[in-house]
Amino acid sequence: MRCWAESVNDCHEMSTIPIKQGEIPMPLIHMNGNSRERLTEYYEEAARALREEALQKFNEIDFHPRDYYPLGNEAFTQAQAERIEIYKAFQRIQDYLEKHIEHLYADV
Repeated sequence: MRCWAESVNDCHEMSTIPIKQGEIPMPLIHMNGNSRERLTEYYEEAARALREEALQKFNEIDFHPRDYYPLGNEAFTQAQAERIEIYKAFQRIQDYLEKHIEHLYADV
């Protein structure tokens, strides 16, 4: 499609694909962007590193009440709650990466 608008920005706005509210925008494979293979490789590498490196190292931390009791009775409970939130953040990132990987394979 050739755009006859006055500026490149006008052409871009005319040819954009709408994204539904609350959805994560997914990459669109096109001639001026990354190849499907390269994008898939990026997302798969990131997902693997999160699982096998970051999460593994996080789990290796010796998380124990003895490091918190001088701070009061609630300190370890609060630390546990925060740690659960960190695990949720890891899962959220993993979900994000997996959605992109699924999208890139689905378009084949």
